[in-house]
Amino acid sequence: MNNNPQSSRFARPAGRKLALPARLVLLVWCAGWCITGTADVVVPFGATWRWMKGTNEASTPFTAWRTNGFNDASWLTGAAPFHFGTNALGGDDDLLSGTVLSDMRYNYRCIFMRRAFVLTNIAELTAVRLVANYDDGFVAWINGIEVARANVIGEPTYLTNATTSVEPSVTNIFAVGLAPSAYLRTGTNVLAVQAFNNTLSGSDFRFDAQLEADRTSADAPLITNVSPPPGSVQGAFTQLTVAFNKPVYGVDAADLLIGDQPASVLIGTPGTNRYVFLFAQPAPGLITVSWDDAHGIVDVAGRPFDQGPSNAVWHYTIADIVSPAVSQTFPVAGATVRVSRRSRYGSPSRCSAGMRPICASTARLPVAGPVQRPARTCSASRSL
Repeated sequence: MNNNPQSSRFARPAGRKLALPARLVLLVWCAGWCITGTADVVVPFGATWRWMKGTNEASTPFTAWRTNGFNDASWLTGAAPFHFGTNALGGDDDLLSGTVLSDMRYNYRCIFMRRAFVLTNIAELTAVRLVANYDDGFVAWINGIEVARANVIGEPTYLTNATTSVEPSVTNIFAVGLAPSAYLRTGTNVLAVQAFNNTLSGSDFRFDAQLEADRTSADAPLITNVSPPPGSVQGAFTQLTVAFNKPVYGVDAADLLIGDQPASVLIGTPGTNRYVFLFAQPAPGLITVSWDDAHGIVDVAGRPFDQGPSNAVWHYTIADIVSPAVSQTFPVAGATVRVSRRSRYGSPSRCSAGMRPICASTARLPVAGPVQRPARTCSASRSL
């Protein structure tokens, strides 16, 4: 069981003993939105360690040996993997290299290990993980702070046993949940490990590990992906997704300008590289997307996002997606109006001699107003 709340383990066990239980499954989907950067191997597999047999506590107090201030000059020196088993050399399975613990069985349950490493720029580190190959359990600390454990319960001592017997696998990855600045320091750091067998009489044992650190690129943050694609024709257009080449901080909705209007809503978590901006539908026509000059977007090292490159300003054509419709009529539909057919001989109220008056028709047409009385007009005929 992983009792360390600051780490997560991703395991694919193998072997002839009880398989490691799958306690955490992580599915990572990457389709154009992956964070780019550089992964450093801080402590490699097969590294040389200072180590001590677990015949008694390694220090007084018993936790002091885990820190970077402890003096381990009197400890043994050996190369990983540390192991014993039943092969011809007394090693575990097919291992022919490393440090064989030929006297471990029946004599001690654990070993203490320390490995120093130097870091020059903690601010560039974004994540740290321990890749462990173990049989049967361990607890790991960096500068005295616990970063990973497997198959060990409680505060370990030199009399502690691993809780489960397992076979080693190089795919046990423990992602450290703490921010790197919480346990790392510029200069010398120490990875300390206490590795355990399941019982004092266990028939085999193994431990090796690799410490890896992800760091940001030395370049300033840049945009690597935009959706919808720049230059495309859009109808309904109220959302934009932007991906940077590394985790960034200080992103606000108003940093993105749609034309001359800032976005109104931001969806995204500081320290990630993918953000969604929401905004009102722009008017039809060519629209430019750009960034506010006063934005506060920076990477973990404080380098600001450069909105100057050509990929930081782009355009869309907004289509007119609304069909034409009648918005107003005049006269109002359903109104009664008068239509009068006048004579070319004069006013309808005064007929010339020899002409007879007639009534014009009254029709219901779309004109507002009261009903009119029939109007008099004159016919175009005259008597001879």
